[in-house]
Amino acid sequence: MPAAAFDMAKLTPPQAAYYRCMLERAAEQGRQYDGIAWLAVKAARADCAAQRKILHADLAAEAAAAGTLFGDGRSGETAADAALGAFDDAIWPDLIRVIEVK
Repeated sequence: MPAAAFDMAKLTPPQAAYYRCMLERAAEQGRQYDGIAWLAVKAARADCAAQRKILHADLAAEAAAAGTLFGDGRSGETAADAALGAFDDAIWPDLIRVIEVK
């Protein structure tokens, strides 16, 4: 497996569990879907739904503890959604790398 962009030691346990699951499953799904990245990532995300749910809950708790609110009054849940989306965007290059390695 190619080198990852993230230092696993710097990730929270829920981030690390989701990231590791996504890398492993994207590699497997990439083989199944002949390297078609969006299909492989979609399938990997479904495979890693439990880890994703735990990470989302952790991010929501962090946002609530920090009192993160948007100017229009949206909750920490919305902050967690945004943080999870940003994390997914950040890991995309690593997922593409493992999908391309057959």
